[in-house]
Amino acid sequence: YYDPRTDIILNPLDTRSKSWHPWIDCHLDSHYDVLAESFIQTKAGVRDPFWDNASRAVLKTALRKYAAQGNTDTQKMIAFLMSASDKDFEDFFKDTEAATFTFKNNEKTTNSIRSVLSSQIEGLRQLETTNQPFSLRNWVQNEKKNGWLFITARADQRQTLTPLISAWMDITINALMILSENQQRRLWFIIDELAALQKLPRLQAGLAEGRKYGGCLLVGFQSKPQLEEIYGRQGTEAMLDLFNTKVFFRCTEPSTQAWISKVLGDKEEAEPQENISYGAHSMRDGVSLSRHTRQKPLVMPGEFSQLKDLECYVKLPGDYPCTKLQTKYQKPPPLK
Repeated sequence: YYDPRTDIILNPLDTRSKSWHPWIDCHLDSHYDVLAESFIQTKAGVRDPFWDNASRAVLKTALRKYAAQGNTDTQKMIAFLMSASDKDFEDFFKDTEAATFTFKNNEKTTNSIRSVLSSQIEGLRQLETTNQPFSLRNWVQNEKKNGWLFITARADQRQTLTPLISAWMDITINALMILSENQQRRLWFIIDELAALQKLPRLQAGLAEGRKYGGCLLVGFQSKPQLEEIYGRQGTEAMLDLFNTKVFFRCTEPSTQAWISKVLGDKEEAEPQENISYGAHSMRDGVSLSRHTRQKPLVMPGEFSQLKDLECYVKLPGDYPCTKLQTKYQKPPPLK
């Protein structure tokens, strides 16, 4: 689908990609907070978020200081954060919000923070130094330009690039939210395999408020438990509720089947009931018929595992019935 005449690729491991560095999309001081939160996230099940919070403070402080110095060399910043001596590390962060995490006399804590930081910002190591960086925020705000922005990663690159991709997605959603309100605008975000990314802190806000800025989000994932592992059960439920149009293809995971069945709703079904009474005399015997109304799932959970290829159920917003569709495969047109 990539057309080099109109489209842009962002992937530091792809030779066709535009170059990028973090400072180009940090127009305000608060943007460093957004970027650090996207890169360094507390894993599910971690009870003590101290190490992640400390690493986040170190990263955003380093980004701010390098910006103040006019230095936008990502490789130099990464090398300093990972390899600087304890004294240089303490001197650099002196009198900043990260100073309490960088004392040379507290070597064990500092080294642990640097270890956590190293594992989370691996994607930044792949960025090349450039004097002509591509800005995601400027691309979103340039409404005169057509084309797609492809943020990509092959399967063997995903482990390294996932934090970087998640940060880029967060930046674009955040950039949408500062545009003027315009319900005629259409800016599409198509996210395939959402569960393959880290948590996107701005995604829920984008779903809840993005439509008034013209944002349209199309998201695909395999099963609900995948999202619950990243966003938690309540966070997943709240996020999925914000998708108005839902398309369900074949699914074999039981809890996801049950959830889909509930989303599609129930139907009322009248069942005839026959009552037979016996008396001491044959004249007292009798049969009475009655109708009993009860609710049943519109689609039973087990039916989702029986869907054929390209067959799906569609639930639209508003007063429209749930529909079962058989779609046809369409080959993309060849690019000229």
